[in-house]
Amino acid sequence: MFVALKLCIDGFLNGCRLYLGVDSTVLIGKWRGQLASAIAVDDHNWMFPIAYVVLTQRQMKTGSGSWRSYIRQ
Repeated sequence: MFVALKLCIDGFLNGCRLYLGVDSTVLIGKWRGQLASAIAVDDHNWMFPIAYVVLTQRQMKTGSGSWRSYIRQ
């Protein structure tokens, strides 16, 4: 599941530095996979969320859950 709100994308294009940070964490328990997020830094040096993606174990094994495919969207 990929989530990128238009408001966040517009905010990135209009008020953030051209820097994009990507980080992720492993999900354990009932739902296994990975939660990843992309953030930028705004003019006040605050983190600005751009997009989130939840990757299942199946997507990670097949390679269809790479960040490259989501960033291109």
